Amino acid sequence: MDDASRELIEALVEALPPYLDDRIEVLGIDAPPGWERVCSDAATRLRVELDDLLSRPFPQQRRGPLEMFQSAMEGPTEALRGSKTAPVERDDAVRSLLPGDVFALAPASSRALGERAWHAHLAWGAAKAAWMTRRRRPMIKIDRGRHGMPSLEAGEGPVAVLVHGFPLDSEMWVDQLAGLAGKRHVVAPDLRGHGDSVWQGDDVHTMDLLADDLISLIEAEQWGQVDLVGFSMGGYVALSLIERRPDLVRTLALVDTKATADSPEGKAGRDATAAGLLENDRAWLSSQLTPKLMAPDAPALPRGRLRSMIERQRYETSVADLAGMRDRPDRSGVLEGVSVPVSIIVGELDVVTPVADSEAMADACPHAGLVVLPGIGHLAPMEAPDAVNQALDALWSGTRPD
Repeated sequence: MDDASRELIEALVEALPPYLDDRIEVLGIDAPPGWERVCSDAATRLRVELDDLLSRPFPQQRRGPLEMFQSAMEGPTEALRGSKTAPVERDDAVRSLLPGDVFALAPASSRALGERAWHAHLAWGAAKAAWMTRRRRPMIKIDRGRHGMPSLEAGEGPVAVLVHGFPLDSEMWVDQLAGLAGKRHVVAPDLRGHGDSVWQGDDVHTMDLLADDLISLIEAEQWGQVDLVGFSMGGYVALSLIERRPDLVRTLALVDTKATADSPEGKAGRDATAAGLLENDRAWLSSQLTPKLMAPDAPALPRGRLRSMIERQRYETSVADLAGMRDRPDRSGVLEGVSVPVSIIVGELDVVTPVADSEAMADACPHAGLVVLPGIGHLAPMEAPDAVNQALDALWSGTRPD
């Protein structure tokens, strides 16, 4: 932890009790019994949570320090509720942003916390901005001539092919393209009908059909063996490819996916989703899938990116994907015969393909390592890009966990 972070923790914790005392005085609220202990407990909670947050690298700090301070108001708020204090009037904008802050205790700015806290917050922000400025991202190229498969590409060297999931496209891999360009020539194609790829008129996108497209791409480009990475539906496609053309795969990464076929209930769910999409619209599909694809506390920007991708995919493509996933075979046995290094990566909070599915794949594959990402949902490459990049780099460099 750097000095700016340490100073920010001390300044915010020190500021909390007097800030609360001043706040209830301004609001004309009488301090309930045990108020001093309530404020002390809130400060203790804030210190623990800030220590955990600010000890992480900047990219893994999923919340801001001021947001943590606002969350620490929960204890004092409950104490005021318990004393039968009447809630204060708040305008609509504040109510929508902080619905639980019924006594208006949460500060809108660190400036309300005193000079030390304000200056410490500014210094921490400057340190984070300086780090982000140094972290230059390589240019991502768009290649629309990859034998009918438009692709996003970055970097040079051995080729890694990243296969997106449903109902997404190559842009889900933007952080991997940027973060791994120094390790590989990273190629993220749009599967048929997705993103900039043309829909070919297929009623069903079988996993074999989508894998055949990738096989044709790898052979036409004469890439030889590639590092194959498949996310969710892309994992189903990757398993089809390695089952039939293992000679094209140097390493295999399966991210938030599974090897088993759909259960009868799962098949019915695919059909219901397709019917719902056609009866409603893509915004409906996005509203149905977003809570399942990301952890409850996933940052707003990845959620926005997810909605953008879902809502730009063609109806006919999504329906064909759903039919293909519904009808895919069980490929649990494929992993037993895989001889290349394998990494299985899964978010701890994945509700679509839970950790148990990844554990089963790891148990079946003699060359597999399992990486579980704490606090992350199904869309790990977008929710925790640095952690996913680290796991892929470890696989490619031969240092994957056992």
